[in-house]
Amino acid sequence: MSFYEQNLQTLVEKNPKLATKLFSVKENKNFEVFVDEKDPLNINIADTKNSDVLYSGVPINETQNKLNEFVKYQRYPFLYFYGLGNGVFFKALLQNETLRRVVVVEPEVELIYIAFHFNDFTAEIKQDRLVLLDSEDMGSAEAIMIFMLAEAKLFCKTYTFFITLDYYERHYSDEIIRINTLFLQAIEHVVRGTGNSSVDALIGLKHQVANMDKMLEIPTLMQLLKQCKNTQTAVIVSTGPSLKKQLPLLKKIKDYVTICCIDASFPILQKEDIKPDIVFSLERVIETAKFYSSVSKEFCEDVVFAITSIAHPDLFKEIKAGVLQISMRPFGYTRYFNKPDYGYLGIGMSAANMAYELVFHADFKNCILIGQDLAFAKDGATHSEGHIFGQADAPANQNAIYVPAYGGEGQVKTTVVWKLFKNFFETDISCANEKGIKTINATEGGARIEGALEMSFADAVKEVVDVSVKKTKIKLRNRKAVDILKDQADAKQKIKQMLIFAKQIKQEVEDAFLHVMHQCEIMDKLDQKRLYEEVDFQKLADIMSEIDHIKEYFAQQKFADIFIDATQALIMHQEIEIAQLQVRDARTDNDKRQKMIEWVYAHRYWLFSLAGLIQASIDAISMGIEMSLDLDKITTIIVEIDDKEIDTLHVNSKDRSINNIYDLKQMCINYQLLDKYKNNAKKLKFYYSDDERNFKAEVYMPSRDDEHYDEFVFKNSLEATIDKKRLENLYEKNVIGFLATQENLNDKDFMDYIKELMARFPDVTFKAFSFSDKQRRNVEILFQDNICKIQSVTPSDIYDFCQSLEVLISNHIRQNINSIDIKLIDFLIQYSQDVAFAGVRDLNHKNTTINDFEQQHQLYFNKFFENLEFFDCEQTDIARLGNTFHEIYLKKAGEKYGIKIDFSVNENIHEVIYWNLKLGFNNHNFFKDMLVLVRKFQS
Repeated sequence: MSFYEQNLQTLVEKNPKLATKLFSVKENKNFEVFVDEKDPLNINIADTKNSDVLYSGVPINETQNKLNEFVKYQRYPFLYFYGLGNGVFFKALLQNETLRRVVVVEPEVELIYIAFHFNDFTAEIKQDRLVLLDSEDMGSAEAIMIFMLAEAKLFCKTYTFFITLDYYERHYSDEIIRINTLFLQAIEHVVRGTGNSSVDALIGLKHQVANMDKMLEIPTLMQLLKQCKNTQTAVIVSTGPSLKKQLPLLKKIKDYVTICCIDASFPILQKEDIKPDIVFSLERVIETAKFYSSVSKEFCEDVVFAITSIAHPDLFKEIKAGVLQISMRPFGYTRYFNKPDYGYLGIGMSAANMAYELVFHADFKNCILIGQDLAFAKDGATHSEGHIFGQADAPANQNAIYVPAYGGEGQVKTTVVWKLFKNFFETDISCANEKGIKTINATEGGARIEGALEMSFADAVKEVVDVSVKKTKIKLRNRKAVDILKDQADAKQKIKQMLIFAKQIKQEVEDAFLHVMHQCEIMDKLDQKRLYEEVDFQKLADIMSEIDHIKEYFAQQKFADIFIDATQALIMHQEIEIAQLQVRDARTDNDKRQKMIEWVYAHRYWLFSLAGLIQASIDAISMGIEMSLDLDKITTIIVEIDDKEIDTLHVNSKDRSINNIYDLKQMCINYQLLDKYKNNAKKLKFYYSDDERNFKAEVYMPSRDDEHYDEFVFKNSLEATIDKKRLENLYEKNVIGFLATQENLNDKDFMDYIKELMARFPDVTFKAFSFSDKQRRNVEILFQDNICKIQSVTPSDIYDFCQSLEVLISNHIRQNINSIDIKLIDFLIQYSQDVAFAGVRDLNHKNTTINDFEQQHQLYFNKFFENLEFFDCEQTDIARLGNTFHEIYLKKAGEKYGIKIDFSVNENIHEVIYWNLKLGFNNHNFFKDMLVLVRKFQS
């Protein structure tokens, strides 16, 4: 079998569309091939149409020169090219085993035909290391698929679009720009699609656990897919501004089409007496329940409610009649339960995307979209008239995104989120078109959705709706009781295993974090000149192996299933930064040592974040278990002191000692503990009395005489349910505070730094937040020369703390991962609107300049550079103000907040904190804005 036949046979499996085109090429008509008799790899190709050649010199020499150029990219796992040429360059390039994938877009199928005759690419194509794409077939959906691969996302910041030969630039420059634009847009889509917050994933995990029993009691998704096609045409009803004009016609044809409406459209359809066949809900938030609470029981009858399994449990209480079907979205923690009959819809990000996925998998012949504007109306409206939540505020013009308008004339304003919805539609429609499903966008307004036919709703009805046959009701059957009980028992066992595994991994990550922190502290004490001589690089290599061991968990299916959704947003964004370090070429020994040092530094926050996210996952699973319990069935609660049973509470609805709070199924127990236990007991437990003895709550009770009692009470206030309203405008002007814990008081560098700030800010009040008499005495001793300038304060709770200062000086980078410093910083980042903080990152860098510090932590500060627009910085400002991040943002902030900044990048790194404080004390809005910026950076 020839090279060509082998290559073509392999390509059929990977890209059948391109393979079909190659089958039609019987000979090269537009290109002429010249092969050197002495060297079969010395192949030139002449373009007879354009009277040009691909290689202007000796082809094999040009190929070798190109390979020499790409030595600096030898660590890059993903590379992207325009133009295959004669193929020899790529065959040689792929000998580098580091390369996991090379994507080549070629505008001429004939050139692929020629290259396939001279090169054996079968192994590379089969292993997906060589991906060949026809430029003509490239659209946004195809580009997105290229970057959907998890590893491709991680290395998206190393993306460069290489032009293989000058020939391609001479004849295909417009097409090169088009493809590069598609790839850049695809990167934006997949990164944004990953999200910038782990909160949604944790809420989803919590709700999944809470809803498991209910999901397994009702009909499966597979059954819904088989039964839902009661006509050939589905109409997906969304709530864009254009919906209202389509409702009269929808009402006329309601008996002849399958009406799939998103939850927000449901109350609108009730007003028009248009009963849908299926209603879809995708969101996790409790507010979604309002779409159902406003609809009558009568209108819910005979409707199928297709709800995602991560919806808030309270939503199901509002569905008054009809048939409930709960399906899982394609997340790791849903696949973990191994219930494929209940999955998977909802790869897209909207209920309308979810509805389209059902239409696709149920094999409807036609799909009509109405109300799918995905853009603001001309009058600024965001939703149809009658929408429960009214109209959202339009973004400011400078943040607006514009996309092609429906009909192709001009552009319309949209949002980042709506653009993501649009991208998911376009990707799905591309697949539907190949399957033969006709998609008609009859919205008659808003944004163009590529791949969908555009026509009026009236024309769409004439073309695809059969009004001669009325539809029947969708009927789903109940599951057998024995199957329900078996599946529920299996799910409960998996939840228990999930918790055990999570706690084990968390301990390993915390241990690795402490080892990394210890090594970083050692390196922090050394200046750059002594670094290479005195660092124990074998110890560094051991720590790197420990980090690699943690990273290996991400390749394990169990770990990925449980944690990937919660961790991917934060961890992936950090990995994208770390990837730039990973691909950096290091040839000399010193280059390699420097790379090792930076690698370890780069994983400090990575490990810290991972440990926190795993703990948050444990909390989410535990909360989900609590939410799943049916409180009405609980009759007794067992009370234990230090693992010894002391009491039994008998629960009834009139018992005032037991109440439900908020919208969660959390029980608030007001328990009067006997005096004889108050000073002797350390641990109080409450259990639900059932067959499995479900654990409910555990309370640690230090004695009031315990020196750690005040600290314990304060820590508890950080972890209790937070009243965000109470935190609004809660701060005291011109007050700097620090935690006077024993760990901080024993840190001489930190105490010296506080004294330095006291000298530099003589008009600012300083407060030491202490939690015991011993700490208060130590504050008096340490600050005896400045005792009149410092107040020792014991905060009763977090609200008392926040109203007592404006800025916290934190030593959290030098602390244990479970320290109160770290918990407090996490709290301020998440909840505070006014109390700012300055984390003293590197007290050992007393002689490090700002310029050197940024170079040593380049990956870290790259992220800040991306957010300079926060201070209204433009390129002209960057050129005018300086070259380093601190230089640019401080000077620009000074202009914005009205203070002259006397600042040099050759000053000590701690000058940054000084100027931050000076700016904030001059204008409190600086502190408020910095809190917003930190949250943006953390995400």
